[in-house]
Amino acid sequence: MQILEFLFEMGIVFIILSLIWGFFMILMTMIAMGERKGIFEENLLKAANYYLLASLSAMVVVAKVNETLASHYGYQIAGLIMLYLYMLGKQERQRMQFMMQGGRFGNFTNIKRTQNKQVQQIYLLATLTLFAASVMYPEIMDNGVNRWFMTAIVDIKDTPIIGWIIKFVGVFFLISIIFRGGLYLNRFLDGLGKPKQSKQNQDNSINQGRDDDDDFDDYEIVE
Repeated sequence: MQILEFLFEMGIVFIILSLIWGFFMILMTMIAMGERKGIFEENLLKAANYYLLASLSAMVVVAKVNETLASHYGYQIAGLIMLYLYMLGKQERQRMQFMMQGGRFGNFTNIKRTQNKQVQQIYLLATLTLFAASVMYPEIMDNGVNRWFMTAIVDIKDTPIIGWIIKFVGVFFLISIIFRGGLYLNRFLDGLGKPKQSKQNQDNSINQGRDDDDDFDDYEIVE
């Protein structure tokens, strides 16, 4: 029960941080008069957002450990999984936006898709590493920026009506995270349960595919 309460608190932090960051991005767009951000600026903002995610998540873990006087390992593992699943969903939405923008401008290629995926994997690994390090060494996250964001999040959460709405949304957010975790676990177990294809079968499949490629129908155009 304490773990669920802890995960719910992390979910509230994610939701309110997303709202604050969205408002900040709207202000940035208004200041820039709708001009598109450069690659450096875009990556800098993304890095800042992921830094806050890792740091504020670690602050929730440390606060929970200090409150319950329990070992931080259980909360750290639960928080790491929560953060990982949240970032997977976040990056999946970003990939969809990237693909839509590529199709809109007509310059989307497989190379760009691969590069975007590699960059997101780097951000994911760096964020999870920073989270784990911040839990082990809380002084890493002890700065004015993190304290300001956490104070703002607590104030918004405790605000009447708005806080109740956010907590209501937080329940469904936690359910969606648990559901997503179940899906990934199910896929992982399915992958383990599938028998590996023998090398001979793989070679036969490759050869069969080559034979099929060599056979052209009489209405096929070969360039």
